[in-house]
Amino acid sequence: MGRVSPPSATFEALVFQLGEELAAFPLAAVQEVVPIATTVELPESPAWVVGVMDVRGELVPVLDVWSRIHQRERALELSDQVIVCESGTRRVGLLVQDVHQVQTIVPERLIADPGSVEAAAYLLGAYPAAEGSLLVLDVDRLVQRSDLPEEPEA
Repeated sequence: MGRVSPPSATFEALVFQLGEELAAFPLAAVQEVVPIATTVELPESPAWVVGVMDVRGELVPVLDVWSRIHQRERALELSDQVIVCESGTRRVGLLVQDVHQVQTIVPERLIADPGSVEAAAYLLGAYPAAEGSLLVLDVDRLVQRSDLPEEPEA
């Protein structure tokens, strides 16, 4: 997989907790944030596919971002939140530990190759923040080839 080019213009990003790290998604991909609700597990799915959940009458697949990046399962917590994003033509829920705030990202300050980080395949870059580096993730890359069920034909 080649690296994704970061946006060339300043953009807003939704900052969230990812284990011990701070990460963010470009706000343009985010539709809403909802609390984790009842999910229906999908048989034979990988550890990072939590299942599907009803979001305003639509079944949306939910991926655990931490599990996707680290390739191992983690226990879900009641405080987890789902960031509903658009990826291509589908909506997907991305499970994170906590949502913090919206941050302005200046592309010139993004570090395209921050070194050895587990999220490297999904990174737009690392961004310097007061709390350390903020990992700015690409939603499409995170969702791509994630073994999500195919969308039903309309």
